[in-house]
Amino acid sequence: MRVLLTNAMETTSGGGINKTVREIGKNLVRQGHEVTVLQTNPLNLPHEEMWGSVTIIRVKSRLGEFMHNLSPEMYLYLRENFKSLNPDVVHLHGYGTLLTSEVIHFLRSTTCPVVFSPHYGPQSHDTYSGKYLWNVYNKLIGKHAFELADTIICASRFEAESIQRTFGVTNDKIQTIPHGIDSVQTSGTATRNDEYISLVYYGWLIEIKGIQYILKALCQVERKFHKRAQLSIIGQGRYKPALVQLANELGVESSILWYPFLFGDELYRKILEADMSLLISRSENYGIQVAEVLALGIPCIVAKKTALVEFLDEPGCFGIDYPPNSTALAELIINIKDRSPKVGPLSDRIRTWDKVVDDYARVYARLVNASK
Repeated sequence: MRVLLTNAMETTSGGGINKTVREIGKNLVRQGHEVTVLQTNPLNLPHEEMWGSVTIIRVKSRLGEFMHNLSPEMYLYLRENFKSLNPDVVHLHGYGTLLTSEVIHFLRSTTCPVVFSPHYGPQSHDTYSGKYLWNVYNKLIGKHAFELADTIICASRFEAESIQRTFGVTNDKIQTIPHGIDSVQTSGTATRNDEYISLVYYGWLIEIKGIQYILKALCQVERKFHKRAQLSIIGQGRYKPALVQLANELGVESSILWYPFLFGDELYRKILEADMSLLISRSENYGIQVAEVLALGIPCIVAKKTALVEFLDEPGCFGIDYPPNSTALAELIINIKDRSPKVGPLSDRIRTWDKVVDDYARVYARLVNASK
C-alpha cells in the first residue's frame, strides 16, 4: 500500500519532521508499505530526501510564515505530481493550519480515500486573537476538512466529543486511537535522590501548559512545608521570560534547572531522575507527556481538565483541580514523594507506536477496499 502522509504540525524533532508523523511512517515501512511524507519547508532543508525508507518531500512556501502555513506552492505541487505519487490513501495531520484545508480542497477532485488526524484542541489558544478568530476559522474553513475526510482519527474521547459537538461529525466517521510511545518499561531503574523532591516538566513553555502553577507549588513546598525540592524544566517557548521573572519573584530560582528540548535517551534520563512529572495544562487533546512518563514508571500529576482526566484510571497518575490551589498541589507533591506509589499496570491506552500503527493500517485497508 502506498501511503501519503502530510505533516502540518510544528516540528521540534530532528530532521524537520514531526515525531508523530515520523513514527507512523517508520512503522508503516516496517509493515511493508511505501510511505511519502509531504510538508512545507520552514527550516530550508533539502526539497527531497530519505529518512530511513521514508521519502520526505518539502515544498517551500513564501506565505506560510505569515499566513498560518498557507502554501499555494503545495497546491501547485499536488496538481502537477499527485498522479506520479499515486497514493492508495492520504493521511492528513493537523487541523489548525491552512495547509490541511488546501490539501483537502485539492483531494476533492480525486477518488483517493482520506484519513484525517486533526490533533484538535478547542481550548488550546495562547493568544487573544487566536481565541476569537478560532470560531471564525471553524465556520468558514475548518469544517470542510471534517466533511470531506472519509475517517477521522482522534487521540482521546475528549477530542472525539469536541469534534462531534463543534462540527456535527457522526460516530461512525470517528475512530479513537491514542498516540503511541517509544517503549513501556515501568520497571525501569530510576536514579532519584532521597535528599530532596525532584520534579520535572517537559514540553512547550507557553501559558496554557500551567508551568506557573508548578512554580507556585514549588514555593509552597519550600517555604510553607520546609522541604527541599528541585524542578527541571525542559523545553522552549515565548513564555520562558515570564516564568523566569515569576521564579525570581517567588524566590525559587535557585531550585530550578532549565534545559532546551531534549530527545531520546537524554530526555528519558532526566525523567528517570524525577520523583514525579507534572502537566497542569488548561487544555490537551491527549497529553503524550503523561503516557511517556507513566511508561517509564514515574508518577505524574495532571490537571483534571480536557483529555488529561482520561489518564486518572492509570495507577500512578494523580489529578488536581484546575486552576490548582498552590498549597493543595504542594501537599500532593509531598504525599507522592512520601508514598512512592507504584506505577502500573497500564491500560491499552498506553501502547508503543508499532501497535498503534497496526490500528492505522487496518483503517487504511478498510477504506482502500471500500473504494475499489
